[in-house]
Amino acid sequence: MQHISPEFSVPIKFCLFNIAWTWIASVITRNVSQVDRVWTFLPTIYTAYYAIYPLLPFADPGIKSLGVSPRAGLMLLLQILWMVRLSYNTWRRGLFSLKDEDYRWEICRKQVPGWAFQIFNFFFIAVAQNILLFILGLPAHNALIRQPTTLGATDIILAELALVVLALEFTADNQQWSFQIKGVINPNEWFGACISWTEDDRQRESISGKKYPDYAAYQERVGMFWPFGTIVKGHLLNSKGKKAEIDRKVWGPVKGKRIE
Repeated sequence: MQHISPEFSVPIKFCLFNIAWTWIASVITRNVSQVDRVWTFLPTIYTAYYAIYPLLPFADPGIKSLGVSPRAGLMLLLQILWMVRLSYNTWRRGLFSLKDEDYRWEICRKQVPGWAFQIFNFFFIAVAQNILLFILGLPAHNALIRQPTTLGATDIILAELALVVLALEFTADNQQWSFQIKGVINPNEWFGACISWTEDDRQRESISGKKYPDYAAYQERVGMFWPFGTIVKGHLLNSKGKKAEIDRKVWGPVKGKRIE
């Protein structure tokens, strides 16, 4: 650690500690969702460290003299909101329970030999994911050492865009939850579910398709990455005379609501 900047010393040690305990716990319990349970908190912890670093007694004198970065503070606030949103979604899925494991890991476990899965568990689940969580705090470090005296217009605009993204993510969470629990996206029950577009990546869609039989209809109807994809798919299905049927499978019989 002698050649590492002082402000990195604690986060790196903390990251190594998290790699060690999540891997050991996964081997002992045979449950590899250990990182999943702390995923919602660790990026915020790293960001909080950099945000308050100038206030710490062991802080580098040069950085301490700069004081708390307003930009890093703004990043911390946004990450706290992100943490609350993701923690709520994780809680209602039951992943904070020590007995529960993400079903996707079980699918991966069945697809490879046991020894190969343990290698995957160590290098990807324990090591790579914890390093990724460590990296998510680095923008706050950049704000710490290159901080402006006040927040500028760019900071405010980007913060507002981040809030919009958070709102869309919350909408997507509720929409997916409604679909998985009820079998349809119910706009009358979940806030934001009336927005008829959210996306997932191909690997997750493949796994979700095996778990939820009607997910194929969702894939056929909803754009994967762009809202416009949903509109295009709607017109294509309409030209084939299948739109009404697919809409009923995805959104259910919604009265008084027109879905493109």
